[in-house]
Amino acid sequence: MSEMTNTICPRCEGNGFIRVKDLLGEDIDQADCPQCDSQGEVMLPIELTFVNEDGGRESIIKKAEVEEWNTLKYFL
Repeated sequence: MSEMTNTICPRCEGNGFIRVKDLLGEDIDQADCPQCDSQGEVMLPIELTFVNEDGGRESIIKKAEVEEWNTLKYFL
């Protein structure tokens, strides 16, 4: 079994809550994050995380989203 580590929650980005949006994409409410149970951190296998520029651990999924956004931003 792989080593587990505390990681910033990829769903709420460490805030402990998520924004609920309507069909037009506008914020209408906030809800407790179900993935981290409002703690802001989750336990993930260390091979599925990376160390961010602030020294915290984040999910590799978050890194892929950031890289994709930076690529798209270049073309806009």
